[in-house]
Amino acid sequence: QWFIPFSKDLTTTTKSFQKAKTNTVNVQMTQIVSEFSYINATDSIQAQIVEIPFSTTRNNKNLQLVFTIILPNEGVTLATYLSSYHYQNSKTQSAFDLKKPLQTANVTDVFDKTEANLKGISPSQPSPLYVTDVIHQAIIDVDENGVTAAAVTAIIIGPGFIDPPRSEQIVFNYNRPFLYLILEKTSGLVIFVGTYYGK
Repeated sequence: QWFIPFSKDLTTTTKSFQKAKTNTVNVQMTQIVSEFSYINATDSIQAQIVEIPFSTTRNNKNLQLVFTIILPNEGVTLATYLSSYHYQNSKTQSAFDLKKPLQTANVTDVFDKTEANLKGISPSQPSPLYVTDVIHQAIIDVDENGVTAAAVTAIIIGPGFIDPPRSEQIVFNYNRPFLYLILEKTSGLVIFVGTYYGK
């Protein structure tokens, strides 16, 4: 099961899936508006990547199962992508807004200006402090020497009258062939890998 369930009411069979340049079929699709880990690597590896967590993430912190979709750029067929892909020097940066996932995990008081207690940070602050947002940024640098990764999490704090910033909404439409993996993130183990080309 998904960590954030998809609504059956939004499932439709009228969406077009492009199997090839001149061949499309209608397939059953569903949609959701939520926050997921997303990497725009259209320049470095000619693909977009999104991770959709399973419900095991909620129940077991040591078992972080995610469904990872790797969608090649438009105009790049999946067969060509898989047969010709080679590692190249690249640097990818991505940022994630963690506010909603934390609230889903019942971390709520710190985001509420009437409930937050941050006196240990600034006891003399005239306006009550609370957390407006939590942003996580990751950088992965791939070159001939290997892979270097770095990550930082920024907790944004403001007085009660400051509105929290909003994350950018990205439309990820996997309506053409894609590669998918079931991945356990804490160990990096790939449990399952496959491709989808439509019916």
